[in-house]
This record gives sequence, C-alpha cells and structure tokens, in this order.
Amino acid sequence: KIPFAAYHQGVKIAFSSGDLSGAISVVDDVYNSGGSNDGDSKDVGFEAQIKYTGLENFTIAIGTAQSGSGDVTAATTAAKGNNTTDDYYNFWVEYGGIDSLILGAEYNSYKAGATGGTDGDSWMLMGNYSVNEKLGVTLRLSEVEEGTTYEADKFTISPSYSFSDSLLGRIEYSTGEIDGDDADYFSIEALFTF
Repeated sequence: KIPFAAYHQGVKIAFSSGDLSGAISVVDDVYNSGGSNDGDSKDVGFEAQIKYTGLENFTIAIGTAQSGSGDVTAATTAAKGNNTTDDYYNFWVEYGGIDSLILGAEYNSYKAGATGGTDGDSWMLMGNYSVNEKLGVTLRLSEVEEGTTYEADKFTISPSYSFSDSLLGRIEYSTGEIDGDDADYFSIEALFTF
C-alpha cells in the first residue's frame, strides 16, 4: 500500500564526494498515475536522494519524489484510488556497529490521491542478523496510515540462506492488521544475481 516510485524512462545524474553522495533524476512519470499520458511534458516527475556516511557505523539518507502537475487528477484518482500520489518524502537511517547485526529505521510522508488529497505516513523498524556466512534472519515492524481511509500494521520475520554467491533463498512470514482485519502473508523466494 505504501507508494514507491517505479522504473521509468528519464535522465539521472549521480555524484559522490567523500562521505556524501546523491542523485537527481528527471523521469517521464513518477508513479504511473498519469496512465496513458506517460511521456507528456506535463507528467514529468522528479526524484532526488542524498546520502551521508560520515558518522561511524551510520548511514543516513533523505529522498523525495515529486509528480508533475499533470500526474494526479480527480479522474486518475477516481480510476485508481489513492494509488496516485502527488509527492513523497523518505528518511532512512542505518546502524551497523554491533558485530553481525544491522539496525535500520525508515519514515515516509506522502500525499495520496488527487491534488489536495489525503496525507499519509508510514514507518518501519528493522534488524538483520547474520548467523554465519550462509544464514541470516530479518525482523521488521511497520505501520502505514492515510488519514481516516486506510490503516495497517505488520510484523515480519524473514530467514534467508545463501546457497552460492549467485543464489539466495528466502522465506518471509508477515502478520498484522489492515483496517482492523487480521492479515497474514507467506512467501518463498529465490533471488539470482549475476
């Protein structure tokens, strides 16, 4: 349910200088909320991120994605509901100074629906522990809320096993509530990299 920018055509400029890095992108549309209008100049979207690693064992990142003025209209909201989004802000902090444990926290703020629509926000806390070179486990706790129209929380446990340098297997189980109703998810994934 939390809106994230997807893959689109565009131009990206990345930079890096010591502990500071970042990127700025101009894309045809950030959230595909313009439907068949993708590519129109009025649908141009913008994405930006800056990351700082100057504090020992910490990584801090701030990002934003902004839809063009033509992206989110009453018509697209009626067709797609609050999956359309005007603007999106993200804050991430990660700490890796405890042996094999990585801790992370994330906060998102966005506006869903047509311009002037519903304000939404979400947060996540996570921990990833490497038992050994092959086995790891991730725990996540997250919540999302969009005004009075949508509310959900979720707890996830996800053990993973590295079969080789190219193949990772992962099991994920999540439990929580969506608008007061219990919800459970289970998945088995194989991730191949090359």
